[in-house]
Amino acid sequence: MSFNRLQNQLKTLEDQWVLSLYQDQKGYWWIGANKGIFLYDETNDKLRLIQLNSNGTSETLIFNRVIEQVNSNQILLAGQKVFLLTNPWDAILNDKAIEIENELFDAGNSNQINDYAKDSFGNHWFTSSKGVFRVEVQTDHWLVKDYFTTSSKNKSLALSYNHVFSIHVASNKTVWLGTYGGGLMRVDLDAKGIPENIKSYHRNDGLRDEVIYGILEDSEGMLWMSTDMGICYLNLNDEVFNFYDVNDGVLSNNFRQSAFLKTREGIMLMGE
Repeated sequence: MSFNRLQNQLKTLEDQWVLSLYQDQKGYWWIGANKGIFLYDETNDKLRLIQLNSNGTSETLIFNRVIEQVNSNQILLAGQKVFLLTNPWDAILNDKAIEIENELFDAGNSNQINDYAKDSFGNHWFTSSKGVFRVEVQTDHWLVKDYFTTSSKNKSLALSYNHVFSIHVASNKTVWLGTYGGGLMRVDLDAKGIPENIKSYHRNDGLRDEVIYGILEDSEGMLWMSTDMGICYLNLNDEVFNFYDVNDGVLSNNFRQSAFLKTREGIMLMGE
């Protein structure tokens, strides 16, 4: 197998880890790697390193697992910091730095944003290695309304574990969180989209493994999760967990962070 069209361009990335891959509404590919973020212009077969200046200071865009187009002219980037880029394409395609004033919000020192989702109430959720942020947008300002950790003052809203890998907003509006060692969590929202309770699930509840890498939902509203002990199926009607591993035909029991996807056709993919 060879990838002739990208052969020359990919040499830029051959010694890097690709952590995220996203195609925007204009058709450009955004590639998040451990040493930066790149934009691939498929029409002109050109790969460009994205440069970002915040208040005149060059920002290092490393380990960005979140790349998301939030509207027609803005791209959200989240890794060690969180940035919102407005109409960045002209600057990138002309090999110029994108100029912004500040990061979107302060995620804290030595933190890492792992995943992002927006729910139907307009909440923007960011999972990280140090907890979960719930952000609201008010007159173009992104405001952190809640920061959930194991030490949250409201014990009904305390996390079971701070290092949260993945998030999924279910069709019934419930928010699910997968952790790196603290099991699975369910966030229940009230009629206005405000969190009112967090419930956790662990080995004594039927989980084989406390690491949840990815969470996907099937057409019947049931959850499928990638773990270090196979693929887990959660029937939400009775909250019973079932696991499928190498004995059932799964290629490996061990999966990886950010390596999960549900296609438009409803096929669920999970990467090892």
